[in-house]
Amino acid sequence: MTRVSHREVTKTWVEYTLPLPCVWGDLTDLVAMARQALGEDAAQWDTAAEVIATDEELIVRWESR
Repeated sequence: MTRVSHREVTKTWVEYTLPLPCVWGDLTDLVAMARQALGEDAAQWDTAAEVIATDEELIVRWESR
C-alpha cells in the first residue's frame, strides 16, 4: 500500500518591487537595495534571490529567515 502524506508550507518572503514600465536607473537601484539587504555574500544573492516579472511590476524576493 502506498503511504501518501500531505502538508501545507507557509513561507514569508522579503520583496523589493518596481512598478513597470521603469527606467534603467530604477532597475539598478532595485538591485542595489536588494543586494544591500542580502549582504555582500555573493553565494546568498545567487541562490536565495528570485526575480519575477508580472504585467504590472518587477519583483526581487527571497525567503525570510
